[in-house]
Amino acid sequence: MAMLAQADMVAYDDVSLLREACEGVLLPMGLFIIGWTLFNQVGRQAGRRGTGILGKSAQSKLEDPWASSQPLASEPEPEKLVPATALESHAPEISFENATGDMSPLMPDCWSWDSWQEEAQGPSGMPETILPAEMWNWSPWQEWGEEKCAGELSSMTKVGPEAAVASDLDSALATATASGDAQLADSLLSAGARLCGAAWLSGACSTLSSAGISLRPERAADIAGAFARDGRADLAVDLWLQQCGEIGQPSEGSQEEPPPAQEYYGAALEACVSCGDFEAAARAARSARWRAPGCQAGQAAMLALARWLARRRALCPALECYASVRRASGKADLATHRAVLKACVWGNDMARADDLFQDLVASGLTPDYGTFAAMVRGHRAVGNLEEAVAYFRRMKQHGERPDASLFDAVLDGCLWRNMPVLMEQVLADMEASGVRPSSTTLTTLLRLYGQSCKIDRALAIFEELPRKHGLQVDAHAYGALLSACLHAGRLDIALETFERMSSAGYRAKARTYEALLSACMRQGLLEQSVKLVDEALGLAVRNEGGSAGDDNAHVEAASARVNLDSDLIASLLRLIGSRRKAADLGLPLLGRLERAGCEMPQELGDSLRKQVQTAAINYRITSGGASGSFGAKALAIQIRS
Repeated sequence: MAMLAQADMVAYDDVSLLREACEGVLLPMGLFIIGWTLFNQVGRQAGRRGTGILGKSAQSKLEDPWASSQPLASEPEPEKLVPATALESHAPEISFENATGDMSPLMPDCWSWDSWQEEAQGPSGMPETILPAEMWNWSPWQEWGEEKCAGELSSMTKVGPEAAVASDLDSALATATASGDAQLADSLLSAGARLCGAAWLSGACSTLSSAGISLRPERAADIAGAFARDGRADLAVDLWLQQCGEIGQPSEGSQEEPPPAQEYYGAALEACVSCGDFEAAARAARSARWRAPGCQAGQAAMLALARWLARRRALCPALECYASVRRASGKADLATHRAVLKACVWGNDMARADDLFQDLVASGLTPDYGTFAAMVRGHRAVGNLEEAVAYFRRMKQHGERPDASLFDAVLDGCLWRNMPVLMEQVLADMEASGVRPSSTTLTTLLRLYGQSCKIDRALAIFEELPRKHGLQVDAHAYGALLSACLHAGRLDIALETFERMSSAGYRAKARTYEALLSACMRQGLLEQSVKLVDEALGLAVRNEGGSAGDDNAHVEAASARVNLDSDLIASLLRLIGSRRKAADLGLPLLGRLERAGCEMPQELGDSLRKQVQTAAINYRITSGGASGSFGAKALAIQIRS
C-alpha cells in the first residue's frame, strides 16, 4: 500500500489514487494481500515444527503448480498432490498430528519436499554442508517451547494488520500535509476513525491543524465517536477547544448564542456522556459558559450532564445546564425536571422548586410520585406545612397513592407545628387509603399527644394501634411513651412502661435514664434512683456476704453500659448525703462507681465518709457499753463494704 502511494506521488504527482485508497477502494485489497502473506508465514512457521502444514500428506510428493495438472505416473490417482501455495483451499482438512515431514523456511513454494531433499543430497545438488542433518530435525517448538511459539504467532496475527493500516495511513497523512489537500485529509480522518485508535487519530488531527488544514465540521461526530470507543472523551474536548482557539474563544458570545465550533462541541458532549466521563463534559460546558449546542444529540447530552450535577447536589451548574437547553429548544424530559427539582429541595430552595414544578406542568409533562414526594418533604422540612399538605392532596388528585413514609412526613410536620386536629385528619385519611401504619407513625403520634399532655389518648393509641395493625413496638415507641408520661407528671406510669420496655428486651438510651433519674430525685425516690444508676452503668451489686456475681454477667453489664451525666450522679450522691442515707446508699454506691472506673469528686467522697464517721461517734456516745462497741463495729463493717 505504501509502495503504491509512493509510486503515485512520484510518477504521477497526483493524490487521487491515494484518496480512493483511504475511502475504501484499495484498502480492502491491501488487507487481503496482508492476510494472504500472514497465512503463508504461519504455514511456514508451523512447518518448522516437524509436522508440516500438510500433516500426513507431507510425506508425499508435491507437484510444481506450473507443471501439467496430470498426476505422476508413479502415483495413484486418488493421491493428488497439493501445491504449497494453495494451502488455504485445503485448510479445513489439514491436521497437525501424526506427521513426520518438515518444511524448511528456505524451500520455495513451487518445490515439493522430495525434490528439495534430492537436490540437497544429490551429487549435482547443493553441498550437504549448507543444510546439515541437524537442520532437518530442528524445530522451534522443541527449542523455544509451545508457549513462546504460540505467543509469537498470536502477536504476528494481531499486531501485523494494525501496524500495516497505521503505516498506510501515516503515508497518506504525509501526502495530505505535503499537498495541503483538504479532501484527502477528510478522507484520511474518515478512514482513521473507523480503523485506528484514539491516539493515532488525535495525533493526525494535531498534525493537520499544524499544517493549516482545517477539519470539516461534518467529520466531528466520527472523530468524537472514535474517541468515545477508546474511552478517551477528554481528547474530544481537547479537539473542540483546539478548534475554538482557531476561530474564537469558547466563552465568546451571549448566552442565547451557540458556542464556537458547535458541531465539535455537541459531538464532544455526546462522546463524554456515552462513555460516562462527566468530568470532561463538565469541563467543556464550563468553558462554554454552560451554553447548549444546537444539535438535538448534544442537547440530550447536556440534560444528562444536568442530571449528573443534580445528583451531586451541584445546584447552580445543574440549573445552568437545564436553563440553557430550555432556551435552545424549550424541551426537557421528566427525569431532568425531577433531578433538578430534587437538587433544589436538598438545598432548601423551595421557591425555585415551585417554579420548576410549574415549568414541568407547563411543558405538558405529568408529575410522578417522586416529584410530588420531593415537594411534600421539602415544604415540610422548611416548615411550610400548608404547602406540604396542598401538594399532598394534589398528589392524590393525580392518582398517586402516598405510602406510609410520606404519611409519616406529614404527621411529623403536624408534630412540629403542634397541630393535633390536622394530625387526626391525616391519620383518618391514612386508614381510609388502606395504608398500614408503621412504628414511626406510632412514635410520632405518641410524641404529639405527649406535647399536648393527652396522656390518656397516648396510652390508648399505644395499646390500640399495634393490636389493630399487628405492629411490633420498638424502643423508639417505648421512649416516646415514657417521655409523654414524664411530661404529664405520671412517674408511676413511666416506671411501669420502663419495666415493660426492659422485659421486651429493649435497652433505654442515656436520655431516657437521665429523665427517669431526675424525676425520681425530684420526688425523693432514692432507692429507685440508685437502682436506675446501677442498671444504666452495669454496676455489680454484691451481697452482704461479699460473694461476687457471675463473671459473664459482669462482662455483659459492662458492655451494655450507658454513659450517664457525671454531674447528675454527683447530685444524687449529695441528695443521699443530705437525707442522711450515706451509710445505707451513698458509700456503697460510691464504692461501686469507683470499682467501675467512674470518677467522682474527691470532696464528695470525703463528705460522705465524714458523715458516716460522725454518725458512728454519735451512736457510740448515745449507746455506750458493749452495745455501743457492737454498734460501732457493725457500722465500721458497713463502711468497709
